[in-house]
Amino acid sequence: MNHLERARDILPILAALYAIMMVANTHAAPRPMLPAGTGFDVERVVAGLKWHMLEVGRNEQNEALLFPGN
Repeated sequence: MNHLERARDILPILAALYAIMMVANTHAAPRPMLPAGTGFDVERVVAGLKWHMLEVGRNEQNEALLFPGN
């Protein structure tokens, strides 16, 4: 039996196994995904923005008291 005949005998089995695996993967439950490690925390970013906006507001109020015409 040469290599071509051996490959011709094995090919239908491999194709059937591939088809079975594709059907099984299609019907399987999706794997749970872990959240991506982005390196920053959304709550900390929001808290930092809030603090920054409050500081800007305080500075604007102080400038309005010191320089009422601006």
